[in-house]
Amino acid sequence: MQRESETRAPMATTANRRRTTVTATSGTVVLLLLVVLCSRGGYGRDPPTVAIPDQGTVMGMYMKMFRTQRVVAYLGIPYAQAPVNEKRFTPPVVDNLPSWEGVKNATSSAPHCWHMPRDTHRRHNQLFMELIQSSDEGGGEKQYDEDCLFLNIYIPDSTMPADGYSVLVTFPTGDFDGDTPYTLNPFQMVFKQKLIVVTVAYRLGIFGFFTSADGEAPGNFGLMDQSAALLWIKRNIRLFNGNEGSVTIMGHGTGAVCVGLHLTSGDWTDDMFHKAILMSGSLLLDSSVRPAKQYASSLDELATAFGCFRRPTTKMMDCLRRVDAQILAENSPPIDWGPVVDRGLSNTTTPFIPDHPSMLVHQGKLRKVPLLIGHTDMEEVLELTMGDMLEHGLGVEMFETLLGDAVANDLAEMEFNETLCGGNMDIVMEAVQYQYKPYPPTTDPLVLRRKYIEFATERKYVAPTIELAMHMSQQADTFVYRFDIKPRTAAAVRDIPEWVGVPHNFELVFLWGLPYWLALA
Repeated sequence: MQRESETRAPMATTANRRRTTVTATSGTVVLLLLVVLCSRGGYGRDPPTVAIPDQGTVMGMYMKMFRTQRVVAYLGIPYAQAPVNEKRFTPPVVDNLPSWEGVKNATSSAPHCWHMPRDTHRRHNQLFMELIQSSDEGGGEKQYDEDCLFLNIYIPDSTMPADGYSVLVTFPTGDFDGDTPYTLNPFQMVFKQKLIVVTVAYRLGIFGFFTSADGEAPGNFGLMDQSAALLWIKRNIRLFNGNEGSVTIMGHGTGAVCVGLHLTSGDWTDDMFHKAILMSGSLLLDSSVRPAKQYASSLDELATAFGCFRRPTTKMMDCLRRVDAQILAENSPPIDWGPVVDRGLSNTTTPFIPDHPSMLVHQGKLRKVPLLIGHTDMEEVLELTMGDMLEHGLGVEMFETLLGDAVANDLAEMEFNETLCGGNMDIVMEAVQYQYKPYPPTTDPLVLRRKYIEFATERKYVAPTIELAMHMSQQADTFVYRFDIKPRTAAAVRDIPEWVGVPHNFELVFLWGLPYWLALA
């Protein structure tokens, strides 16, 4: 996100922007007929409007549920210039924002950011997407565009507090490299908690995290987009009856990693938020951030795939910027793009991630804000049960093999990401077996299954969560939770074995109030 004193590109236009086309879909999850019926008049009232300085006036809408429940929504508001053409693979530009004459219709969502299609999705994402598919924009067919830096604002339709409503900014879950993100309907959160919810779209995959490992494209553009959105909120949320002095950022999964990185991002988000919530994710997971040089071979693959000169980097960048966005998204090699340590990669912008997060955390370089962080009791269980490997439990030999493979992979990953100078496999394995092998010894396959799932959850979620909480608690109020309440609605637990607790994603059923708008089965 460039400083305002720098030269800007011409103002982007927002005319004739593509909008989502709603089509009918079918699914096993049935929405109540009154969910999100939008009435512009709302009991005879005129549509809500807000005048945004230097941009223009936006017209929102009243969203209704169950006839008497209502919130105000403004959808598709641009918070940065369109990241297209020469702005592809650059930080977002936050002045000379898109503007318009007259009144802008802010009653339909903007296109989604392009992401890289996958042949397979993680099991917990598959099941959760099936659960909420009918709720996503009324079950509409999604449209995609590179011009996607928009946010949505949902406001209580009630008497405003003296200081304005507190603001909750959410970043969608998914994967950085483009696994389909999803945003749940915030209606019940806004209506019942009486706060403003802002959802933010940011660049994904190659568009948001491509790095040339030099000054041409340092990377982390998706994270910079989020900072640009927070800056817009700080400047403008008061116009929507929000309190710019009470902003909480929240993320789940990958979104939680984003929130964690904002805690260490220094000048990028200085004084733009005041509390943080991390759900089922931590920036201390070793695979969350990588050295930029690890993408060196990926650059060769990319140049070859699109017939670009690899050297000099400027020619490769010019070539990639000319590729159509859809072609770039759908035909890029399967590269796992994500956040990188970008210190020293740019002379024009401050690094977003100046060092590996574990180093920053241990050095105490964390924003001193209240923190809520936690996880479910069986985060990885659906991934582990794929192919029915754990359906009938685990044998002793398989149990020990799985433990050994996980430890070996973790040590290799840590060395790959330069977070460990070296590790003694035997000593680590002995410690893991001491902690997780049942005592007294047993061959009960169900007991071994439970212990392995416990190991998998603690390895990837609990340990990074507790470590971050320990460091954060030394300088700010910190709260840790474990979520154990399994949904009872038949639709919410379909295809989830009875013995399974709460998988990854499924605490969101309660957070966003799905029981209110899922048909009970």
